[in-house]
Amino acid sequence: MWFAGRTYQSWTNAGYNVQIIEAETPTTMNNCGIDISFSPIKVMGRQRRPFSETEKAVFYSHAKVLRLISRKTNPAIVLEHDAELVKPLPDDIFDMDITALGCTPKGDGKISQTPALSYFIRPNMANSLFKFLTSIDCKGNVDAYINDYMKKYGSNNKHIHHVKHLKDDNIGNTIEHPFIEE
Repeated sequence: MWFAGRTYQSWTNAGYNVQIIEAETPTTMNNCGIDISFSPIKVMGRQRRPFSETEKAVFYSHAKVLRLISRKTNPAIVLEHDAELVKPLPDDIFDMDITALGCTPKGDGKISQTPALSYFIRPNMANSLFKFLTSIDCKGNVDAYINDYMKKYGSNNKHIHHVKHLKDDNIGNTIEHPFIEE
């Protein structure tokens, strides 16, 4: 909730109208009316292992939001709960169908792109991505598929310095990444 409050405030202080959509959880994701097929073993990413229930819930949450946007007429910005706006968004995002807006600062002064953290998307692209995500056998986390769409249909790194991934080692992480001995 600390992350969500700080994120909400950064966007509303900048004049954006933020609509909060309840995220899916491991206990609610199977009742949201969306069918997603996951491979038994996750093969995209650092480690070959089964998906955690939390990773699946994040996948369902993005699909839920994409379905909502696909029914609208105006583009939207999708924010995860820990996506703090740190500088004004440029007008040229409206020239895109989809583009990433955020990154994660690293300790060495470098950044890591985080495509699902915050992204601009048009309804037609949201519809296309939703249909894709619900028609494949998912082999990786949702951010990998969102990133692939950005590479193919938009820009996956031009606008990533506008939103910062909030982190606080004292609070911890909000997603489980199980470690499996190989």
